[in-house]
Amino acid sequence: LAAQVNASLHRAEAAYRDLAYGQTIVEARRALGERLGRGEQGRAWVLLGFAYAALDSARQSTEAFRELLFLSPDRELDPGRISPKITSLFALALSQVLVVRHVGVDSSAFVAGVESLPIRSTVTRRSVVRTRVVGTSWSATVDSSLTEGTFEVRWNGLRPDGRAAESGDYRVIVEASAGRDRYAATFPLRVSAGAVDTLDHLLSLSGYEVLPEMVVPPRSWRP
Repeated sequence: LAAQVNASLHRAEAAYRDLAYGQTIVEARRALGERLGRGEQGRAWVLLGFAYAALDSARQSTEAFRELLFLSPDRELDPGRISPKITSLFALALSQVLVVRHVGVDSSAFVAGVESLPIRSTVTRRSVVRTRVVGTSWSATVDSSLTEGTFEVRWNGLRPDGRAAESGDYRVIVEASAGRDRYAATFPLRVSAGAVDTLDHLLSLSGYEVLPEMVVPPRSWRP
């Protein structure tokens, strides 16, 4: 794996370990101008954010963290391992961008149209958030509202035509918009449809009465 790391990025990481923050910035910027995978891009922006913070360049550190969040919105920094100065700059960047984070659902069994599936996500700024479930030939809007922070919506498992969703692979799409800023996050969803008896339980039958256990009913030819 070490041989596959971009050479400029590798030099940037080595420079950061040696506390050569100026050289870290030069090599990380060079790496971003080269062909990098998504994970390597994230590492380069992290190095830039950390190096600029070490040089007290708060604005440039925040800009680097903003780029990191657009690339990887679910990214978190461990406050137990990272200095308070860096975590505060990361939190500042998080408050300045509009991204949808931590989209997810729990595995659950429910009756379509009667119960519902919870869908959780977090939006970093107050915005209009629209949540949809998208299949191969249809799209159902679950909720659309003005919200901020962590929220939960529920999908009843129905298609737009009122029928239950069939088995298959779907996508949960959460779209946030605030003015000119827009962001969308996608989460895969697997539906396994099964048969279910939705009849009400029979608690009594007309013409029959419940008798105590120890009482012997009189002989009768009634049904």
